[in-house]
Amino acid sequence: MAVFRKRLLPASETFIASQVRHLENWRAVLAGYTYDRSGAHLLDGLDTCCLSESGCCSLLQQIYLRVFGKIPPAWLKKVRAYQPQLVHAHFGWSAAPALALADALDVPLLTTFHGSDITIQSSNAQYGRARRRLFERKSPVLAVSAFVQKKLIAGGADESSVRVHYIGLDTSLFTPAVHKTDHPPRVVFVGRLNEQKGCQDLLRAAIELSQKYPDWQYHIVGDGPSRQALEEQAAPLADRCTFYGLLPPEEVRKVVQEADVSCVPSRVMDTGAEEALSLACAEASASGLPVVAYDCGGIGEVIQDQRTGLLAKKNDSKDLTRCLDDMLSDVHLRMTFGQQGRQRMEEYFNIQTQCKTLEALYDELVRS
Repeated sequence: MAVFRKRLLPASETFIASQVRHLENWRAVLAGYTYDRSGAHLLDGLDTCCLSESGCCSLLQQIYLRVFGKIPPAWLKKVRAYQPQLVHAHFGWSAAPALALADALDVPLLTTFHGSDITIQSSNAQYGRARRRLFERKSPVLAVSAFVQKKLIAGGADESSVRVHYIGLDTSLFTPAVHKTDHPPRVVFVGRLNEQKGCQDLLRAAIELSQKYPDWQYHIVGDGPSRQALEEQAAPLADRCTFYGLLPPEEVRKVVQEADVSCVPSRVMDTGAEEALSLACAEASASGLPVVAYDCGGIGEVIQDQRTGLLAKKNDSKDLTRCLDDMLSDVHLRMTFGQQGRQRMEEYFNIQTQCKTLEALYDELVRS
């Protein structure tokens, strides 16, 4: 099988590499245009076949593919050597080249939509045409959440062609801490530091609650265009707020494990950007943390309000502050929600189980 992604692989797309690694009965080659150095570690030990390595100018070959809709012969020969029986493309943005690759190989195409590829109104006419062609052919599509499934159907996908498939996560890696070190209680945020991820709303709540909860600390993992502004906003918290920047996955897991509450204040943007599912919520729950988040996009499919976390009204920072207040004030609530969240991740989001379901779909597509 060829797993297609234009760039192999951005550092944030751990979920694609993890899915490939957990396949038991299918061998995958990751096929794409170019390598993304930020996620080079994600490809360790995996088969790859990049257009940029096929002997000619990568940019010219991409133009050839874009203009003529044909796979460059040299690259096609290399991909074909792996004898793929199907193409699994990630992100709807890959629709045009993925369709061309599947047609050239004469194999079925399966496309996973991850959220922004259907929720945001794109001005790219070529992408619009490719997506329509994908939908018109009733090519099978996976949605990473029921929220994304609804958006796909509203966007023209045939209802019978779209299935919900939670990619899941490795619940043997994301686990509750056996023994936490002795430190003040912590709230953790993991995500890109931009307006949509909403860290500014967490800091606003933290400052408002700082006198009521003087011992609580706030640990911010991630980087992005808003970092300087957020650090300035956090100044009233002084040394109670720590910005880590980007961390390797194993270090992120340690920071999450050592926390007591996770906050995922992702917002709905005017562009249509909205959290498709929230891997950050899933990783926190698998680590035994209760979660405070906005009830937007697919977050409610991961976090059950009043059972594994507290969900605030979307984009309502006052309600987010109220939910955080309720969570920080009640240690029993935190423990109960954390335990129930871990159970939910094991039952519905375990990547081993999810990959078995995915492989059954691969088998079905090849047989048909």
